Amino acid sequence: MEQRRNSGASAEKTSARQSGVSVSAPPLVFPDDLYSLVRDSSRVVLARVCLVASAAGSTDVVVQHLEAVLASCARRGKFTGLQLVSKPACLLVIEGRSEEVFAVLAQLHHNEATARSTFPFSCMRVISTCDDVPARVFRSFVEQQVALPKEPNFQLPEGDITSQLFDTHAKLLQVGQSLSEGKGLDDVKGKLPSNERVQAFAKHPDVLDLSDFHELFGCPIESQSIFDDVWPMQQLIEDLQV
Repeated sequence: MEQRRNSGASAEKTSARQSGVSVSAPPLVFPDDLYSLVRDSSRVVLARVCLVASAAGSTDVVVQHLEAVLASCARRGKFTGLQLVSKPACLLVIEGRSEEVFAVLAQLHHNEATARSTFPFSCMRVISTCDDVPARVFRSFVEQQVALPKEPNFQLPEGDITSQLFDTHAKLLQVGQSLSEGKGLDDVKGKLPSNERVQAFAKHPDVLDLSDFHELFGCPIESQSIFDDVWPMQQLIEDLQV
């Protein structure tokens, strides 16, 4: 499962190249020592995450819930991206400061775990994420209730669906680029995933749900050294003297 997530996340730059999206950014200039880098608060690390969900509540409740989560997490910067609600399908692309984007995921996971009865989604999954985005693709945050394209007979293939996730991710970058160039959603509808495709991703067990994502990437790593088992030496020495 971790390998699958990494392939979706690392596809960020590859998909951008293949889709013709410009990801050019000025080269990073690092200080001479790591301490200065950590202390330099002027450096902003951007992240992007793509979520799919199947809505259980009304459209208004879904929109209000997402607006509240985004507002509570945008503390130092702004979010750009795309929020499309086409009940029951919901598609969300978020760009912003890395710590704030991942705060959104943490808040959604918290809401799902602690207030299941009021959480307006029956399922929500992360189809791709990247925490080293060189530049934003979306110029603003586009929020709209739309009718996504239809694929009445769509079914995900058996086995690995990485290519399906990659294709959706790449097309969403193309959508962001087109919107930033002044085009409207009607001009890019052919690149949006269908209602059936979004729901299929949202229900597929091989796509990370919020709980799996939080367990893998949202919790501090608990490392244990072999030295923890032998230090202090006093007890070991006492045992050897017996």
